[in-house]
Amino acid sequence: MGSESRVTTNIRKLMVVIFSLLLLALSLVPAIAQDEAVDLRIGILPVMNIYPFYANPLGYFEEAGVSVQMVPVFSAQELREGIAAGDLDGFQADLITTLVLLEEGHDLRLVRHVGLVSPPLFGILAYETSGFTSARDLAGARIGISAKTVVQYVTDLMLISVGVNPF
Repeated sequence: MGSESRVTTNIRKLMVVIFSLLLLALSLVPAIAQDEAVDLRIGILPVMNIYPFYANPLGYFEEAGVSVQMVPVFSAQELREGIAAGDLDGFQADLITTLVLLEEGHDLRLVRHVGLVSPPLFGILAYETSGFTSARDLAGARIGISAKTVVQYVTDLMLISVGVNPF
C-alpha cells in the first residue's frame, strides 16, 4: 500500500472515529421533543483532527436534529474563557485544557479521548537545501517552536529518541 493510500485510509478512519464520538456525545443529551431544535456552539481549536467536524459530509448533525455551530478559538485560554462565560456548549481540545477547566470548577463531562499515532500528527521539517538528512543532523540546530507547549514536549521526545540532546 502506497503512502498516499495509507494517509487516505487513516483520514477516513479518523473521520469515522470523530463522528462516532459526536454521535456518542449526542446520545448523552437528554431526550427532546421531535419538533424542538437543539443548537450547540462547539469551540474548535485549529488542529488537524477537527476537519471532519467542518465537513460533516454524512449529515449526522442534521439527522440528529442538531444544529452545530463551530466556533473557532485560537488558544486554550480563549477556549477556557468561552466555557467560563457560557458562550460554548462544548469543545474539542486536548486533555490538558479539559483538566484545567475541571480544576477551575467547571462541570464538564469528558465524552471521549482518542490518541492517534498513525498518521503522526507531529514532525520536524527542514528546507531541502538545509543539508539535514536525518533527525540526528539536528544536534545543535535551532528549531522554531512554541515554548512550554505540547509541540516543544513532542519535539524534545522526537530528538531524544534519536540520541539528540534538545537541552
